[in-house]
Amino acid sequence: MYSCLAASAILSHYGHADVPVGARRPLSEESFFDGWYFELGEFASKIARHWSGGTLAWGQAEDAWDPTMLYRKTLAGAEDGSVTIVSLGFLHNAS
Repeated sequence: MYSCLAASAILSHYGHADVPVGARRPLSEESFFDGWYFELGEFASKIARHWSGGTLAWGQAEDAWDPTMLYRKTLAGAEDGSVTIVSLGFLHNAS
């Protein structure tokens, strides 16, 4: 859940606040870290919370596009070769 919010915040910081962000469902606050490491090192939630911006504000992860719908919309409306797709973290959204 936090990765899509963090990606939106980073895009906004670098002047690309209009870039749409997708997130695989179901959204979850569950981390693949155990609780101790989550508290000490998990950074996506911290970026999302403190530098919120872009197309997804803090607490609005449910507004992220479904990845397949976002791909379809973006590719259908674009000229050939004009789209760059970035998949961060695990590659579930690219499958």
